[in-house]
Amino acid sequence: MRLKPIEVVAAEILAEVEASRLSLRHVMERYFQRHGELAPIRGVVRAYLLGLLRRYRMLDAISLHVLGIDPGPLDYYRRSLLRSILYEAKYRDVGAGRLKAVIRYARRAGLNLAWSDVVEVKGVSARSLLRRYRGAERVGVEYSLPTWVVEYLLGLLGGEAFRLFKAFNRRQPLWLRVLDPRRRAEVVDRLRRRGVDARADEDLDDVVAVHGGAGIARIPEYRSLFVIQEKASSLVAHLTGFSGVYADLTAAPGMKILHFASRAGYGVGVDVKARRVYTAATLASGLGMGSRVDFVVGDSRLPPLRRLRGLIVDPDCSSLGRLGVSPEMRLWVEPGFVEKYSRLQWEILAAASSLLERGGRIVYSTCTLTLEENEHIVEGAVEELGLEAVDAEPRIGVPAFGVVGQRLYPHVHGTIGFFASVLEKR
Repeated sequence: MRLKPIEVVAAEILAEVEASRLSLRHVMERYFQRHGELAPIRGVVRAYLLGLLRRYRMLDAISLHVLGIDPGPLDYYRRSLLRSILYEAKYRDVGAGRLKAVIRYARRAGLNLAWSDVVEVKGVSARSLLRRYRGAERVGVEYSLPTWVVEYLLGLLGGEAFRLFKAFNRRQPLWLRVLDPRRRAEVVDRLRRRGVDARADEDLDDVVAVHGGAGIARIPEYRSLFVIQEKASSLVAHLTGFSGVYADLTAAPGMKILHFASRAGYGVGVDVKARRVYTAATLASGLGMGSRVDFVVGDSRLPPLRRLRGLIVDPDCSSLGRLGVSPEMRLWVEPGFVEKYSRLQWEILAAASSLLERGGRIVYSTCTLTLEENEHIVEGAVEELGLEAVDAEPRIGVPAFGVVGQRLYPHVHGTIGFFASVLEKR
């Protein structure tokens, strides 16, 4: 059987990602279930697509200014195939025969490309292309980030934002959470004996950092001794102090409330979609946690719970903190997301406040970097909901802007971009 070239496989996946606005991981899972014969190249395709997505705006600039093809009006597949071919030609050392074969696929798809185009792309200077742009747009093309994101983060962080932009395009550690913190040293030792570069985290007692962790989910210790969980995400359960009973009002995929319950004994997870609740409950059962967390289908703005002393609120957000680990989001994230999600976050937090007993606490967190979804929400909770932002340990991030809380950044902490604040009912 003759297999499709990697450039075509990548284009088919990328087109589905952009059309559906689903995660690269999710789309790849579906794609390789349909095309089992291509499973051996799955890891290569993922690495290929991550590299492409971290250069997609430069590839579009090459298409427009070198080839005279505006990728904007093209359909998802042809735009993705064009980007894939340009990425191969410009950034990867491949032979002429392979590129000529892919050009034939492009022509059959209606892209009028010739070998002379590929030669011209190979020789083009990125620096000369950048001179065509000014200000935030030039920065956006250079780092392949939406221009509005560049403008926002420059306004927020000033010159430090350039360190963040660079970190978005660098490989970050893979973070693991050890299911039993007493066995963390054992987990690190086992991973090292398997040739994995692993080290115990200095801040959280059940977290391990892994560098170059490809295939980590296929080793026997996965889900028996550890799970893959971002350090920033693990911070949330630590901020509860691992005491009492907590409910996570936006629980899917379930990792935060499972983390809490593994250390405190019992928790409740709520999510609006039955499918996601089923997935979270299945994960809990697989980890031997089925009796320690109850999952409930419900709208977190009208939570089906009675009063509690502890709540986790980690609502949907614009996810700007994930632009490094999920670079596919760069293709569709829009300024309107900030307003949309800040409204939703406020509604959920207001509902959480109505459930909270006096003296109880809410751990509020997001994986985004905007003031509107973080500090402004906390300010509103203090002014309008009778909550107080309080100091809580562990404090591993940098101080939030103007409120009691903390932020984590890829260029500082090696994590996703993250915000967390602990709110107490007076």
